[in-house]
Amino acid sequence: MLFRSGNAQLGSLSDFALLCKTAKSYGISIIVDVVMNHMANNGDKDQLNTSVNSSFKSSSLYHNLGQCSNWNNRSDVTQKGIGMPDLNTQTTEVQKKAITFLNQCVDAGASGFRFDAAKHIETNIGLDAGQSWSGNYWVNVLNSLHNKSNIFIYGEILQDGTVDNTSSYETFMNVSASNYGGSIRSAITSNDLSKTSDMGGINPTTSVDFVETHDTYEDGSSSSLTDLQRKMGWAIVDSRAGTTPLFFDRPTNSIGSKGESLWKDADVVAVNKFHNKMVGQNEYLRWTNNNQTMLIDRGTTGTVIVNDGSSTSINSPTNLVNGTYKNKGKSSCTLTVVNGAISGSIPANSIIVLYNTSTN
Repeated sequence: MLFRSGNAQLGSLSDFALLCKTAKSYGISIIVDVVMNHMANNGDKDQLNTSVNSSFKSSSLYHNLGQCSNWNNRSDVTQKGIGMPDLNTQTTEVQKKAITFLNQCVDAGASGFRFDAAKHIETNIGLDAGQSWSGNYWVNVLNSLHNKSNIFIYGEILQDGTVDNTSSYETFMNVSASNYGGSIRSAITSNDLSKTSDMGGINPTTSVDFVETHDTYEDGSSSSLTDLQRKMGWAIVDSRAGTTPLFFDRPTNSIGSKGESLWKDADVVAVNKFHNKMVGQNEYLRWTNNNQTMLIDRGTTGTVIVNDGSSTSINSPTNLVNGTYKNKGKSSCTLTVVNGAISGSIPANSIIVLYNTSTN
């Protein structure tokens, strides 16, 4: 249920606090996926489910304008429902309820939030400035969060039309780079890694990039990707400069299963370590081998090479300093850098992670 910490499926608020405390002891931060735009329906998209808390049953808390039918109309997108009763996020009462709930999570140990359907909550800038539906939800709610300077906030802003108002949301939070995720999947499946060059107008430093999410997996957009394809896509998104990458751990069909273990794969681990070591380093992208091989240089200290094709010899410009570099991941591969050129043999369908072992 929205705006309440704890339920029969996931546990109590005290259980959540213990989860956050235990996670932090392992260096893990908990980001809470929150649904602040709408409430559950009862089968009729405009009617509340009977389980909705009584404090949310007043009609004054909702826009009461029906369901969105024009996804190219900013007013419809923000003021009408997306399959459920749409909360009136301009009202002080709805905003206060949101602030109370979010701060309950922060006080219990949450390190940040993912706002589901964030683009369906209006802003007061960009496309919404001066409009009748303009609202101060994001200003009031986010500025009221406890420990705001130390928590991570991002929103589900799908770039699927002309009215997503992405640049405005970027002033409030990080945004999901959904179009870039589609480009990554297309590049991997078409063996043309040059398609990953453009992030589609998203600022890398205010993005959350990914190969897939729970949504793309459930709607079939990414479910056909093999583990190798997912790893190669991950190597690209995780190696880019300035971004915050998201790795989706797919569910399994086994009852009681804790999910898959691809996140433990040696290539995934090697790329994650590369990501952490290269913080602050600029990037330079190159493609070779008919665009089937991509090189991501980070400063002069590290490079990730993704080869989405057969084994190949490489002789490419690089920013790496002279030396001999051995792959940190699974594939056996040693490459040499001499006077700005990297050369050697790259195994088929491989991820090569290179950096000097003295790199901090």
